[in-house]
Amino acid sequence: MRSIGFRVKPGSIAFVVLEGTRTHPVQIAGEERKLPKTGGWSTRLGWVRKEVQEVVHQFSPDTAAFRAREATAKATGKSAEHRMQIEGVLQEAIFSSDQELESIPLVASQIKKALGFSGKAADVASFLN
Repeated sequence: MRSIGFRVKPGSIAFVVLEGTRTHPVQIAGEERKLPKTGGWSTRLGWVRKEVQEVVHQFSPDTAAFRAREATAKATGKSAEHRMQIEGVLQEAIFSSDQELESIPLVASQIKKALGFSGKAADVASFLN
């Protein structure tokens, strides 16, 4: 099985592609792509959509997920608003790709549990490398 996971970061989107089983995932790709600094906000959201669809088409995953904003996250204002907008565009781009995948929102502790990782939720990324 091939899965792709996305994460929205300030000023960028990151993804990781895993192959194998839940108990033995193998990372086959991963990258962070910076949002363009030029153009308005709608231009940047359009860029996110294009990039996500390109990645989904390139790797043809069976499942897709994204790291959702934690309910206890402290970010507010424009930063939080932008992240929610990007996550909405990300979900739409995944669904309207060639594969028409449903995107599953997961918080760090859910990702940790799905991978069978025994360390801290914040250390999941190092587990995959």
